[in-house]
Amino acid sequence: LVSMLFLCALPLTGLSPLWETGGSGLILWMQAIILFFINAVYQDDPDTRPYQIWLHRFIYCGAALLPIYSAISFYGLSLRVDQYGWSISRCWAMLIWLLLALFSVGYLAGIIKHRDNWLRQLSKVNVSMGLVVLAVMLLVNSPLLDFRKIVVESQLQRLESKKVSTNDFDVEYFRRHLARPGYLALEELKAKNAQSNKGLILRINNLYSDNENNDIGSNKEEFLAVIKMSSGEIPDDLGSAIYKNISSTANWELQNTKRYYLMPVDVDSDGHLEYLFVKEMKYNISIELYFMEKEKWLTVRYSNSENHKEFQKMFFEAIEAGKFEVAKPKWQDLIIGGYRLHAD
Repeated sequence: LVSMLFLCALPLTGLSPLWETGGSGLILWMQAIILFFINAVYQDDPDTRPYQIWLHRFIYCGAALLPIYSAISFYGLSLRVDQYGWSISRCWAMLIWLLLALFSVGYLAGIIKHRDNWLRQLSKVNVSMGLVVLAVMLLVNSPLLDFRKIVVESQLQRLESKKVSTNDFDVEYFRRHLARPGYLALEELKAKNAQSNKGLILRINNLYSDNENNDIGSNKEEFLAVIKMSSGEIPDDLGSAIYKNISSTANWELQNTKRYYLMPVDVDSDGHLEYLFVKEMKYNISIELYFMEKEKWLTVRYSNSENHKEFQKMFFEAIEAGKFEVAKPKWQDLIIGGYRLHAD
């Protein structure tokens, strides 16, 4: 009844509400549950029906509609693959879709052929599909159908066609989910981008670094070569201070940092330059100020409450163009009894 009502409402609502509330996964679950309960009820003599004829017909009419759901879920999965390429979960989803679609089409063929007596073909479909499921399970656990290789090829093709930039390329997914095929693909990427994209090399190296020893996977020269300097060159002592601080951070931060920027700016108007160190991370922005005090580089972090996509886009466009200025606070700090108070 629910599946029928949904199909009746579909012309009025369109597919958008479905994609917002579960999408193809919801449909696949519904198909699986319907097929499971059909087989839970109709499992004895095919000539014996547990329900009256009107309810029996109502049930098999619902089963006959399942191929429509297969078409909808295939459309949804195809959209996701076209937008984001293959992933391990999408490969499994497509395989499950195929098996459920074959079950649904087999049941529909029996309904068309036998009508009220369609249960006579139910066992034939189940036995045949049981052999298909067995063959498929053997296939996906063999080198003949390796989802990891499919995903590697798909994602590398998206990178080559510039559907995704190297900064947004999910190297961590290759490391965590694609095992040896992912490792070999990342090594190939390192070889291709050795000179053109040192930031990508740094991210890949950090994926395979020694977490126990907090090794960042790149030496000082390799790391400093990644930093984009707005003007001039990085002072040696400042570069050493930045590298030392980076070496003490968690590896996950380095793995999720896309780009590094360093900008000289006189923040306190004392005639000596400080340096703004900006890290464009996967989900947020990190801003630190390096300043010299007693012949030692110290840091202070700038807070940033805005991290939505529009702000990040405008922020880094300004960074790239060198459009930034120093502004005095509207409310000065107060010092009372030796304690400094900030106006929020």
